[in-house]
Amino acid sequence: NFASIVDGVEEGRTVYENIRKFTCYVRASNIPEMLPYLLYILFPVPLALGVIHILSIDLGTDIVPSMGLGREPPERDVMDWPPRTERQALLSPDLLVRSYLFLGLMEGLWSLFLFFLVLIEGGWRYGMELAPTDPVHRSATGIALAAVLLMQIGNLLGRRSRLGSGLDRGLLANPLILIGICIQVVFSWAILYWPPIQEVMGTGPVPLSIYGLAWCGVVLLFGADYLRKRISGKTAERPVSTSP
Repeated sequence: NFASIVDGVEEGRTVYENIRKFTCYVRASNIPEMLPYLLYILFPVPLALGVIHILSIDLGTDIVPSMGLGREPPERDVMDWPPRTERQALLSPDLLVRSYLFLGLMEGLWSLFLFFLVLIEGGWRYGMELAPTDPVHRSATGIALAAVLLMQIGNLLGRRSRLGSGLDRGLLANPLILIGICIQVVFSWAILYWPPIQEVMGTGPVPLSIYGLAWCGVVLLFGADYLRKRISGKTAERPVSTSP
């Protein structure tokens, strides 16, 4: 039955693309996890994120969204894509650049911007030592972690489609995506405003205006990623000259 061959090709392309989707998604958060340690080593500044905060992302809030991306249905134009070469690797250079130098860098810079904003508003100055138990440091750590969690929502939505926005696929089409977003939203709030989680995570509250500013990172990352996809899509559609 030749129809089953077509279905098999579609399934294979979908599985391959879904692996690339959640690989790109989880790798993006590596940069905002590493940047605080680089700054802490090179400059006299407090450490933005500790080990427990990194584990809460990698082994916590990123798990369900990654599972959701792995179960995404085929994209409408998946059979229109040109066949990939046998040498094309899952961890291709374009995926690594997109994950680390674009998505991850945006998350890291926005997270650190909010971290230092809370520190400076709390009275910290460059070179000043600040204990991890200091309320100002706890609040700054909380907003840095919350910013990464929230920006991963924008990253998650963008990964759902190769060239589309991701929202056009519908959130209800994949319940795991919706559940993952809810987990990230609730946990980002809890680390800032729920005392039991604050105690475990070593975080503190921030003004609601700062928390609202962290939400702007979702729009920033999602919008920049969609613009990138639109530009790359138009570039791919340009005819290639065959003249000598």
